[in-house]
Amino acid sequence: MVQATPFLLVLFLALGAHGRTVKKCSLSGSWVNDLGSNMTIGAVNGDGNFEGSYHTAVSASPNEIKVSPLQGSMQRGTNQKGQPTFGFTVNWSFSDSITVFTGQCFVDNDGKEVLKTMWLLRSRVESINNDWKATRVGTNVFTRLPQTGMRRTPRGSQSSYRAGDVAPAPAAPPASANKALLQILVVSCHVVAKCGISEIFLEQVCSL
Repeated sequence: MVQATPFLLVLFLALGAHGRTVKKCSLSGSWVNDLGSNMTIGAVNGDGNFEGSYHTAVSASPNEIKVSPLQGSMQRGTNQKGQPTFGFTVNWSFSDSITVFTGQCFVDNDGKEVLKTMWLLRSRVESINNDWKATRVGTNVFTRLPQTGMRRTPRGSQSSYRAGDVAPAPAAPPASANKALLQILVVSCHVVAKCGISEIFLEQVCSL
């Protein structure tokens, strides 16, 4: 009888690799930054473009803060590895300013999605002589809002968000993943040379 130990080793390694699938960071959904500003990003289309809204918690403008539209694009190159770079522009609805953000969507060591960003805010000035003070720079860190409950209200403003708004649930892993794993295990079994374990057994293992 052929020893099954080599096959079991291959099985263990394959299942271990399958269980360590790297989580991908998704831009779509609702976010809050370190200042309490809320941002919602819609679905990213096939070209990497997206739209959304931004409700800032802070402003130098004397006008009432309002939710403002944003438009952006996500890099879709094959080297992004589930943690893509992106950029977007916020056209403020209540002032003469405009802000551009650029950053990267990360999954931290605890498995949580984080957006690390840097921004440039351009304010309108009366003349070219004041151009030197028209642009500010800063950074913000965004974390995903809880999927249930009330959205966080920006400090010093009234939120237009409603209770019960939820962020999209993480996408389920594709069914093809288990099928690919099954194929690897079947090939491994043949390489070990007729270890006597049937494909039905392997299907049962993959369903665990």
